[in-house]
Amino acid sequence: MANIGATTAFYKVETSLTRANNEVSKSMERLATGKANANAGDRSSYVAMSDTFRLDFAGTKAGIKGASVVMGYLETGMRVLDAASGLLSRLQELAVLGANGTNTSEDHDAIDAEAEAIADEFDRMMTESTYKGKNVFVTTAGQLKVALGGRSSQMTFGIAAQTYAALMTADLIKTPSNGASTKGVLTSKIEAVQTKLNTARVQAGSQYAALESALNYTLDLTAQYELGYNTVNDVNFSMETAHLAKNQILQQAATAMLAQANRGQQGLLQLIQS
Repeated sequence: MANIGATTAFYKVETSLTRANNEVSKSMERLATGKANANAGDRSSYVAMSDTFRLDFAGTKAGIKGASVVMGYLETGMRVLDAASGLLSRLQELAVLGANGTNTSEDHDAIDAEAEAIADEFDRMMTESTYKGKNVFVTTAGQLKVALGGRSSQMTFGIAAQTYAALMTADLIKTPSNGASTKGVLTSKIEAVQTKLNTARVQAGSQYAALESALNYTLDLTAQYELGYNTVNDVNFSMETAHLAKNQILQQAATAMLAQANRGQQGLLQLIQS
């Protein structure tokens, strides 16, 4: 029996056309934004994964910058210790020069004046050296911390201040005419302070090496986080383009078939006209 209602084919074709239109719209939005999850309903679990990768990536990137600043601090500390060791070497030289029986009192005064100036400079370097406005030397080695990422990853650092009061006494070099006994005392003081500087140098060097290793690891980790984020978040252009082309073909075919389904009703009109 013929009736004026739409045919079954019409409804199926119309549904297919609607679906193809929706898929084409989604593909175009993904390709335009470059995001695999451009639509609100697209793979919400993937969005959660990409956001986690983004947090980790941001944390490690900031950690790399922070670690680089700390490495600059340790470099500064090592340069200060190197300069301090140079001052001790000069003090050692003056101690030997002062222990000479041919020195006059004027010679001793000149040598002692230079030694005092060097000791003052040594004290200034060890107490006033700063990095970014903060003292280079701290109370306890490793008391400072630096974060390397966003998941409680951190390291300790800090170069401990060393005592050297023995070098700050008056008349460091001035001696009697033979000078030998005072020279020996001063030399032992210099050697004791140098030993402490060596300890601080080892602290700074070991912290630098450990931080450098951690920094290399964090750089690799950052690359993996970025790769993970891009893999989950970025659209696959080749696959999405193929998906778009497929649905555009279906869209055009459904449009043509819809026209055919509509023409199927023309037979009723011809029946009436006859």
